[in-house]
Parts: sequence; C-alpha cells; structure tokens
Amino acid sequence: LFDLLQINYPDFYLCELLNQLVKFEHSCLDKHPKLKAYLCRFENLPKLKDYMASDEFKSRPCMFFTAKWVGDC
Repeated sequence: LFDLLQINYPDFYLCELLNQLVKFEHSCLDKHPKLKAYLCRFENLPKLKDYMASDEFKSRPCMFFTAKWVGDC
C-alpha cells in the first residue's frame, strides 16, 4: 500500500473508497495531504488514466440502489 511502483488489489479498494468520499465532500482529504497525493498519483497512472477516459469505463453510483438517507439532512 502507498507504493505505486507495485500495485495490489488493496490499492484499488483504498482508492475507490477515497474517490467516493471525495464525491460526497470535496474537501475531505484537505487535512490529509498524503492520502490526497496518493489518490492523485493512483488516478494519474497512465494505463488507469487511459482506461478511465475510455468508453469502456463506466462510472458507477457510490451506493446500491436500495440505499437511502436516514434522519434529517
């Protein structure tokens, strides 16, 4: 983890989680510069960046369709 010279499946899990958190609150990583830099490096890996820019990539919702907000928002 955190070594982008050799990517493993936990890197994908962590980056997916961080990406979803940023979707809900854009500034959530501002107090965590190492995590923010890690996500940026991961998303800018050439092959991953090319894939995410391609027609093959499908952005998915963060939650399953049955998810709902509970309480006052």
